[in-house]
Amino acid sequence: TFVGHPLADEIPGDDDPLPHRDRLKLELDRPTVALLPGSRASELKALADVFVETSQWLNARHPEMQFIIPFVNRRTRVLFEEAIRRHEAWDLPITRFHGHSREVMAAADVVLLASGTATLEAMLVRRLMVVTYRVSRLSYWLMRAFSHISLYAMPNNLAGRHLVPELLQNDATPENLGAAVERYLSRPLYAREVLKTFETLAERLRGNASEQAARAVLEVLQMHKIPVTALP
Repeated sequence: TFVGHPLADEIPGDDDPLPHRDRLKLELDRPTVALLPGSRASELKALADVFVETSQWLNARHPEMQFIIPFVNRRTRVLFEEAIRRHEAWDLPITRFHGHSREVMAAADVVLLASGTATLEAMLVRRLMVVTYRVSRLSYWLMRAFSHISLYAMPNNLAGRHLVPELLQNDATPENLGAAVERYLSRPLYAREVLKTFETLAERLRGNASEQAARAVLEVLQMHKIPVTALP
């Protein structure tokens, strides 16, 4: 039984990042890119460097751009700061936040993020995104050899096509990721079409999912004559 997704009921989405920037005390008129390299230490170890390098690439071409990044804990922040040190990227205009990942996404024009549930949140918030991921060579080989999956980002799976860029493994270079971010900013018609599709997909997922799921479970219990009061 398809019941939708509770996040779609929880996240309304909007088209204006400015109120969110104002709440986060960011400069309102600067193009803004949110960086979400993941919530686990292993993800930061794999992605922090390329996120910093991509930010440097974009900053060199668009010095007016600002970057924002939320951290789930001190460990992930330390790993990202170590990547900044490795690349001597002290002058990057990156504003750090503890938590507030959804608000950070909402404040952005484009979100550069690791593949995972955050891609669904970004779609529901209705923000443009570039998706990336890196795993070990062995893990990637096994994934390709034994999996039929060809689309990884959740918006792409929902759309059944490459709606948003997903750059994995060797394709996840600063130049490729930066160019994908630029494409949104330089092609407003393309960006609007992606956002329009986001809203269509979000509407399909909305519909009081938690209640619908409970009703579906109750129907099965009733079909098998299992008294609800007998459940622990």
